[in-house]
Amino acid sequence: MKSTSKFVTVMLVLTALFCIAAAVGVGAGFNAVRESNDKKIIAVAEKVREQYPDISEKELAQILNSDTAVIKGDFAKYGIKSDSGWVDIQSGSYATITIVIATAGVCVFGILLCVVFIRYCKKQKRQRLEIVKCLEKINNREYDLDLDGSTDDDMSLLKQEIQKTTVMLREYADNSMREKEILKNSLADISHQLKTPLTSILITTENILDDDDMPVKIRRDFVMDIAHNAHSINFLVKSLLTLSMLDSGTVELKFKKESVNKIIDECISRTEVLADIRDVRIEKTVKNDFSLDCDFRWICEAVSNIVKNCIEHTDGGGYVRISAERNSVYSEIIISDNGCGISPKDLPHIFERFYKAQNSSPSSVGIGLSLAKSIVEKTGGYITADSKLGVGSTFKLRFLNVRLR
Repeated sequence: MKSTSKFVTVMLVLTALFCIAAAVGVGAGFNAVRESNDKKIIAVAEKVREQYPDISEKELAQILNSDTAVIKGDFAKYGIKSDSGWVDIQSGSYATITIVIATAGVCVFGILLCVVFIRYCKKQKRQRLEIVKCLEKINNREYDLDLDGSTDDDMSLLKQEIQKTTVMLREYADNSMREKEILKNSLADISHQLKTPLTSILITTENILDDDDMPVKIRRDFVMDIAHNAHSINFLVKSLLTLSMLDSGTVELKFKKESVNKIIDECISRTEVLADIRDVRIEKTVKNDFSLDCDFRWICEAVSNIVKNCIEHTDGGGYVRISAERNSVYSEIIISDNGCGISPKDLPHIFERFYKAQNSSPSSVGIGLSLAKSIVEKTGGYITADSKLGVGSTFKLRFLNVRLR
């Protein structure tokens, strides 16, 4: 739009300049004709006064201002034409020069307009072809474009929008490739995680079916092994479904002010059986209770997964401490243990899906911490981990006091 306005402005300026030049030229030409006629009339008047000295100025003025329409006779020999109904004293070549100048001006102006218009059309065509080539590249998934959108005309604005679209398409393509790679790896991990318990269930079931006289104790052990593997598969499937719902955004968290004491007590209740089995004590420290804006069920799921992970990596006689603090900026839940710790090599990856550290238990599927991270981020917070081998680990869940919706 700006380019068109600029072109129209140039045309109007050129037209105005031409009109001014034409008016000046024609005015100068007719002024020259008038001056020539005035000189000749004055010469005639002086000649009349010379021949007739008794004639008064009034009578001479009446003669000069008389109606030329009644003049009869052949005046050509005096250089006067009266055939067109008015007297025209021939004034040499002034009229011809004026017409020639005016005609030349019109021609020059017309040529100039044509040149400007042709240049404008060529520029527009060149820019259109450039945009068409860029669109062809985009259709061929070639996103490395060189679009010059530094000016302010409408074509440059179009180029800028195409450049933005190209950047978004490139990011979408890159994200799509990453998602495909993640999906591929996830399917491979899921297949591997399901393969072991399913194989164990199949083998155990075949042994039971093949031996009708199997002792009751052995049969019972086999059935318990089948139940254990079935529970593992059930946990893995439920966790994967939960992660899928979180990733797809189909989970709608119901935010509500919840007591942090209530949240921690619920998490201790969920994990105290495992703590008793491993002889690990759970300690809670909350000096001043406060409210947390969250979905109670989901935040308990996240904290419980972290507590469970700490219990599994703490030897008998150890502890897992849960505390909560609040300041003017954020609320924080801290979970720490004095277990085996996490190696510096594994620490940056512990929240990755299906990642298993070197000291992970054989039954671990590497999904609990990833699920906890997804829930915390969905709630509007973030999670960090710090650990030292042989000393223990500390997990911090922080939530802004003013949740960004």
